[in-house]
Amino acid sequence: MEILDVINEKGKVLYQKSREEILRDGDLHRTVHIWVVNSNKEILVQKRSPKKDTLPNLWAISCAGHVKAGEDNITTALRELKEELHIIKKPEDLEYLFSVRRKEDLAGGSLNCLDDVYLVTEDLDVENTKLQISELTDIKYVYYEYLEQIYKNHDPEYVPYCEEHELLFKYLHDRFDDHDSIGLLYKTESEYNYSAFSLMYEYNNSEHVFTNLIMLLLAILSISTVFIYMINDLVLYLLISFILFANFLMVGIIAPKIRCKRLYTSNKLLGESNISYLFYENYFTIKTKRMNLKVKYDELYKIIETDDNYYIYTSVNDAYIITKNNIESSFNSFIKNKTTCKYIRYGKRV
Repeated sequence: MEILDVINEKGKVLYQKSREEILRDGDLHRTVHIWVVNSNKEILVQKRSPKKDTLPNLWAISCAGHVKAGEDNITTALRELKEELHIIKKPEDLEYLFSVRRKEDLAGGSLNCLDDVYLVTEDLDVENTKLQISELTDIKYVYYEYLEQIYKNHDPEYVPYCEEHELLFKYLHDRFDDHDSIGLLYKTESEYNYSAFSLMYEYNNSEHVFTNLIMLLLAILSISTVFIYMINDLVLYLLISFILFANFLMVGIIAPKIRCKRLYTSNKLLGESNISYLFYENYFTIKTKRMNLKVKYDELYKIIETDDNYYIYTSVNDAYIITKNNIESSFNSFIKNKTTCKYIRYGKRV
């Protein structure tokens, strides 16, 4: 049986009761919440056990627990980190952020607690971490700005947005956002939409699409020529020619457009949004509400430049668009000098 301290509004301990009795009677007690952040500005979230009395099976705070009778908050926080996530820390590793009062109705009682909220830095290997299954069933890291939007959008798979989240993300913005300007050489934004994506797709495939279409057309003409000598039935000849021509249209024109649309709609990280680009000496970042990607210049696959845009490819099919009128003209020589990948220049306006 877990025994907790019942406290008054000023935090003074009044007496002790079991956790079940406290929840039944709605007595005020203390809890600790610990948010784990890694070096990539990602927040660790845990999926609560389906057996939890409150908010089961939902993604929630990194780690939390009730302060046991006679125990201080720091001791509880360190214990919960070790038990739930196998993270071993010292008292000085915990950064106190704030405290919030929380009241929630429960079946057969109510939760009435004072949450002391802490932050700790840890690059946890989420794939190989042994979890306390009685408390949680899964963990994952989520970039802090993306996680903020998840909560604000009231994602049903996450615990409801509350005062604690608002205060946490305000703190994280104050902590992280100003550091983006350190060492910054170029900064720009470009809109990501289907029109921009289709141009990118067209340029990416332009090197081999034309050759494939010519070969397909020659194949159709060759087959048609054979049928001229083999078939005396004009109607049948025209029917076969029509089928071959329709196949040419499908393979050469319609199918690429369908695939382009499918690739665009499948990209959940970008969607209809603005993309921010921050260029530093040795790398650049690609940032949206849902993602923050860091790329080194020597890892680029290729760059396509047009009169209006740069299409920067991080792999064979993944590319990002930088609008020229949103960035300084000196960027052209900068990006050429920084990269060793294939650089293609199209001298036409898009």
